[in-house]
Amino acid sequence: MALRAAHHRRVLISDWFCGPELGFDNTMIRASRRFKKPIVWRSGAAVTELAITLPILVLMLMATIECCCMIFVTQTLHIAAYEGARVALVPKITPAQVDFAIRQILNDRRVQNATITIEPSNFAAAPIQSFIRVRVTAPANSNTLVSPLFFTNQTLRGECSMMKEY
Repeated sequence: MALRAAHHRRVLISDWFCGPELGFDNTMIRASRRFKKPIVWRSGAAVTELAITLPILVLMLMATIECCCMIFVTQTLHIAAYEGARVALVPKITPAQVDFAIRQILNDRRVQNATITIEPSNFAAAPIQSFIRVRVTAPANSNTLVSPLFFTNQTLRGECSMMKEY
């Protein structure tokens, strides 16, 4: 009996397009049919809400992309400094070879305008148990995917210190 009653139930068009399974509440539609008032569409309010929130969302997206890019560049600088310090610890290595190893990593990851500093400058003659410090810096302005909005005129840096043990 219940199956037969459900089968003959009058189905409204609003049930097909605005049913509860789609997350819509059709009480306003049924109430408007009951009182025979036309449904007022709120398209103007939706456009206004979009005009207010879309620039904020785009700004948040751009900031997220720029922050991720700066984190990537900073990690690349740390990795390049680490690899440069490892190469500098090898006996009979020249500063040009250390610079080449660092530049190779920076070029692979497209870091531009980086500067490399190795302390002490004559690390091959440094005594045993002295620290060799490699510092790699790059400007944030030339290493962004989008125009620099949040990291203008900042310098990103990565450094590594290792003890000479030979």
